[in-house]
Amino acid sequence: MTMIRVLAFKKKIICRVFLRPLDYYQELSQKTLPILILYYLTITLSIYIALILLASSVLLAKDSEPNKSFFSIHQPYLGIRPIAMGNAFTAVADDYNALFYNPAGLSNNRSNNLIISLGSYGSSTGDSSISNLYNELRQAGNHAGSIRTTELTELAESKYGKYYYARFTPLSFFYTRPSMGIAILPADGELVLGIDKQVGPTVKAKFILDSTFALGYAWSFGGTLKGMALGLAGKIVHRVSLEKIMPVLEYEKSKDIIKTSSLNEGMGIDADVGILYNMPDLLSWSNITFGGAVRNLFDSGYREKVTIINKKPGTPPNSETRYDLGVKGVFKSLWRFTPTLAFDIRDIAHSNANPKKLYHLGTELKLDLGTHMDLRLLAGANQGYITYGVAWQAFWYLIELASYGEEVGTKEESKENRVYTGRFAFHF
Repeated sequence: MTMIRVLAFKKKIICRVFLRPLDYYQELSQKTLPILILYYLTITLSIYIALILLASSVLLAKDSEPNKSFFSIHQPYLGIRPIAMGNAFTAVADDYNALFYNPAGLSNNRSNNLIISLGSYGSSTGDSSISNLYNELRQAGNHAGSIRTTELTELAESKYGKYYYARFTPLSFFYTRPSMGIAILPADGELVLGIDKQVGPTVKAKFILDSTFALGYAWSFGGTLKGMALGLAGKIVHRVSLEKIMPVLEYEKSKDIIKTSSLNEGMGIDADVGILYNMPDLLSWSNITFGGAVRNLFDSGYREKVTIINKKPGTPPNSETRYDLGVKGVFKSLWRFTPTLAFDIRDIAHSNANPKKLYHLGTELKLDLGTHMDLRLLAGANQGYITYGVAWQAFWYLIELASYGEEVGTKEESKENRVYTGRFAFHF
């Protein structure tokens, strides 16, 4: 009887000393675990954003807004889907665009893909279209003598401050496979015109035409570095460029804004590097990824004289080294919809960068329609201006449409350039 009482007493002590605290600990863990996770995410995001802001402030400290004719930031490559998302793509980088936005994103490839684009075109529209300006200049130039000069001068004066833009990539090829990507862009051109007032009415012109071959590879890590990927992309670029200011009276005599003899031409080799870190799935409703990229790492320029158009060319301007940082959240699917939210700080250290031009916000709502079919609704903010678009993939066809605004003004005066662009491609 005494032995039974002793055993009962020991059982009671064990329950009170060991099991009851364990139950309490489990109950406490269930209550506090979500709070701890949110605390961890808050601290991590705060540190990351602080580093972004510190980097942008330090790298922008050298910016003194040089004496240039144009103040926009030229993008050597512009993807339709990324720009529809506000160009917040550094941490997204999950398709063929990763080769130029963040080569570490090539690690997201799970199959072989061949994309043959039959054309990507973008332009300002309406009164700000280049074709409209060209037609008006031609009509004014049809007159003779002093009437022609007067007509051209009055036309230029009526368009002071206007900005005209067009971008064209007639044909491009992308091939991606797990962790690797290749791109050939035979011609990627951008033409910008502006009407300014100096001593008299002037036409400003900026023209860039790139032919690019790019090869990239990404490495994924396991173990303690699980979720991290590094990427490297090498680029060979042949560039033809022009930036000039022409008085209207000079245009009246020559009738040509762009002359072959005034074009700069050269070839250069450069590289982009990138990193992605996919955080552990701490939250059941979201997956967080951080990304960073350095584009034009060496900024070696286009000094090799490979002359195709102009036999005695000048040297084209460098593309400039720039730094991009981004974060994205992919949220739990609702029926067949998968929402994504992304934020980027891009083009840090570019000579035309200012705080407004750095920030990019994007969102995507992907609708899975079955095998080889999906629809993506895209929206965002690029340099403070609204962007939106749609991407539709059905079997072997890919259609992307977008509208975006970009900042083309100076630090003292903001000015939006609204562009409408699209691409049709075969996707195998």
